[in-house]
Amino acid sequence: MSQHPERSKSPESIDVSRRRFARVGAAVPVVLGTVVSTPVLATNSSTAKPPYHCTVSGQMSGSLSRAQPDKGKACSSLGKPPSWWKDNLPSASCTTSTVFNGYKGLASTCWWDKTNNKVVYGGTQPANSRAATLRELLSNSSADSNITFMRSAAVAVLNAQLNTLKPYYPLTVQGAVDLYNQGLVSSFRDPVTGGTWDKARVMTYMRSLYA
Repeated sequence: MSQHPERSKSPESIDVSRRRFARVGAAVPVVLGTVVSTPVLATNSSTAKPPYHCTVSGQMSGSLSRAQPDKGKACSSLGKPPSWWKDNLPSASCTTSTVFNGYKGLASTCWWDKTNNKVVYGGTQPANSRAATLRELLSNSSADSNITFMRSAAVAVLNAQLNTLKPYYPLTVQGAVDLYNQGLVSSFRDPVTGGTWDKARVMTYMRSLYA
C-alpha cells in the first residue's frame, strides 16, 4: 500500500479563473463585493444565467471564452434602452411622476430647469427648478457626462427589475445601485487587466447592456 494517501488536486489544477477572482474580490471596494462575486460561482451550470462575459466579473477577468451555456448572447441584447423605458415605467415601483433623486438608493440629484425646459445636474437645486422625474431623465438626450451617467444608472436599475429580462440580465437592483454610487465617489483598479474602473468605465459597462 502506498504510504501517501491520495491527495486532493494540486494547486495547478485549480480553476485559474476562480483563483483570479479571489484576488479581484479582495481588491475592490467592499460595496462592490457582491457585484463582482455573485455571478462567478456557477457560470458553467446548465441553468440559465447571465453570459459570463457580460457580468462585472467577466469584464474584469478579460475571459471571453470560458465555457458557459449562453456565451453566444450579445451583451447589448440583455436590456431595454432609455427610449423604451420612458414609455414603459414599471407600475409596481414608480409612476410617470416618480423622481430620479434617491430612486432605489441612487445617490445623485438632477433637476428639471423650468426656465429652459431641460434636465440639469447638480447637488444644489437651481432657482426655478424641481426634481427631475425618471421619465424626463430617460427622455433627455443631453451629452453631459453626469446626466448620461445618471440615465445609464436609471436604465440599469429598471432593467434589473424587469422579470422578462431575467435570468440573463447581469445586475441586480442593488448591484446596479452599488456600482453607480461607487462610481460617483471613487475609482478602483482591476488587478487582472490593470485597468481602472472609474465613473466613465462604469457608465460604459452599463450602456453596453442595451442597444
